[in-house]
Amino acid sequence: MVEFDIPSHQHEDWFSLIPLQRTKVSNLLTAGIILNYVLASDRSRLWAVFNAENESRLIDLVESLPLTTYFQYNYHELMLYDSVSTYASFSVN
Repeated sequence: MVEFDIPSHQHEDWFSLIPLQRTKVSNLLTAGIILNYVLASDRSRLWAVFNAENESRLIDLVESLPLTTYFQYNYHELMLYDSVSTYASFSVN
């Protein structure tokens, strides 16, 4: 699981990368490489659960996301991941 910290002061140029980020994430979700992708309601943090065979592959995937350059991130290897379906549902409330 990767935790991304989103800076409170966004760079103007990174807004133009949001559509590229969404496309890349959608492709990785469809391929089963990203299992969950969740943005905090205050837009300060983002979480993504990746299905990667090793740490090197995970870093490659994370660094391939267009907005990663602007975020700080940390990752944790998960021992267990349960889900009701391929795409877990989250309440936006």
